[in-house]
Amino acid sequence: LSPAGKAHPYTMWRGLQVAAERTGQKIAFIQSGRFFNQVAADMYRASAAEHCPSVRQIFVDGQDNDLYHQVWGAADLFLSLADSIQETFGLTPVEAMAAGLPALVSDWNGYKDTVRDGLDGFRIPTWSPAPGDGGDFARDFETGTDHYDLHLSRMSTTVSVDFAVLVDRLSALVVDADLRQQLGDNGRKRAREVFDWAVVYAQYRALWAEQTAMRQAHTARPGPASSPSHGDPFTAFATYPTHHIGPQTRVSQGPDPGRQQHDRLADGLFTLWPTDGALLDSILAQVVMGELTVQALADLNKTTPSAVVVVVSRLAKMGLIRLSPPVG
Repeated sequence: LSPAGKAHPYTMWRGLQVAAERTGQKIAFIQSGRFFNQVAADMYRASAAEHCPSVRQIFVDGQDNDLYHQVWGAADLFLSLADSIQETFGLTPVEAMAAGLPALVSDWNGYKDTVRDGLDGFRIPTWSPAPGDGGDFARDFETGTDHYDLHLSRMSTTVSVDFAVLVDRLSALVVDADLRQQLGDNGRKRAREVFDWAVVYAQYRALWAEQTAMRQAHTARPGPASSPSHGDPFTAFATYPTHHIGPQTRVSQGPDPGRQQHDRLADGLFTLWPTDGALLDSILAQVVMGELTVQALADLNKTTPSAVVVVVSRLAKMGLIRLSPPVG
């Protein structure tokens, strides 16, 4: 259970809290995994209680196999809003489908290949900065200014999901047992037909045969003369999110607006990456007046779109603003 290396929990907690308020249903959230240390465990428990007070929080040791298997039997649905560049394929959505649970996941990298939106569960659209906006991230990682965990944290806190869609999907699954059953049955069938080991192994064999044929058909070719040791992460992982935040991305007021809410969050889960205070205040004040594009915000604040992207990406992560695609 790591905010940097796996999935930042804030949006899950906030989404469950709003879904509980909207539906009036009692919700229990089981988080099965392990913490790096007691400090991390204490932070998780305190933050969960603060941001998700209406939801019963249950933490289960993921290293206890018996308890871990019982979690799948106890659950009604599965929730995972992965936002880390470490999350390539992601086994847990497949485990959820195999257990007959509807999977509600972020539309992020490998999750796009496992959960079919509207069939096995729901994929929530995601946003992250576009290729070319991560030069500072790459430089600081390469020079050692950021160690690996900080690099992951810096990346994941710029990734957000569409909060309104998240709450709509959560609320539907909470109140509709038939929908949960239908999606869960579809997921169980898909897990057996696509991800069962016998099926996967046959695909490996086919891949090996294809590679052998390609190798035999071509003469040896030299590799590239050189390549950067650390590139722009938003370029390297450009296919991960649903949307990229660019100059024409529209920015509007979010469900939890205000500097006071930002400061409250920044004192806890977002302490590692403070944003430019003056630019942040200006953007929050400007979007209250109406929807603006990233380019318009950059022009108003006499700065670059890239500088605005870093700020709005984290404000979107906190739910203080909402991002929308360009018109047309």
